[in-house]
Amino acid sequence: MQRKSLFCFPGVSLGLRFHACLHQEESFTFIVRKLWKRAFQLYQAHLFTTFATLSLFFGVFLLWRTENFLEMHNVGLFFTQPFLAFISTLSFGHQLGYNNILPLYIVLMFFASFVLYLSCKRQGLLLLLSFTLYVICGFYKIAPPSYPIQGKWFLNPLSWQFLFILGLTSTLFLKQGRKITIQPVLVVFSAGYLLLSLLWVRFKWWGVLGWLHWSSPLIDFNKTFLSLPRLLHIIALSSLFLCLPRLYNLFHVSEQNPLAILGRHSLPVFVTGTIFAMFG
Repeated sequence: MQRKSLFCFPGVSLGLRFHACLHQEESFTFIVRKLWKRAFQLYQAHLFTTFATLSLFFGVFLLWRTENFLEMHNVGLFFTQPFLAFISTLSFGHQLGYNNILPLYIVLMFFASFVLYLSCKRQGLLLLLSFTLYVICGFYKIAPPSYPIQGKWFLNPLSWQFLFILGLTSTLFLKQGRKITIQPVLVVFSAGYLLLSLLWVRFKWWGVLGWLHWSSPLIDFNKTFLSLPRLLHIIALSSLFLCLPRLYNLFHVSEQNPLAILGRHSLPVFVTGTIFAMFG
């Protein structure tokens, strides 16, 4: 794997996999077919982990009559309104705790082919539209609703799409042979931000924004709307790996390394980890 592929946002693997096909007119239908097939695989995995979790929690309830288990992770709706819960789960309206990550990736995979096409034509416009959508959704708290329980998706695809597109366009930018001309500035900013983040967590400066009377999903440490602190953290960390060859070489592993093998089988690893997490 080349160093320039380490700009590790969601969307990087998409750019690495399909960048060579973007300029071949007959390849667009191939890309759509591959990505929609992947989205369907993710959907199957999502349903499997969801109903495996339900089986585990209902089994514990039947064995020990522990009603607390029916109040955890949105499981209770299947006990009180099973048909409605089943239908809303199929349509992502109802998502169990710790089983609410794959819906985000399914939505991203479904629209990824069109994003790839636009990135080939107008990367700047794509980034501008993506960033605008990210800001508007964060500022006005716009996200797909959950139902029948009122609320929003835990991971808002309208916000997280910006990280996805940022990774995709960055990968295509580097794959086209272009170079980052502000590497020293980027390294200083990234290292400084990561150091600030370390101190912030270490010394528990969480109340600083409260003193300033700042409150917004874009500023708070919010996961649903991908707040700026989270976004800047992954940009800073990825930038250091991108700009510092020694740092990259320090963590680089061969294709036969167990971690690399796990990465090539990320979906089974994710599903297995989710099921084991429910046992915890």
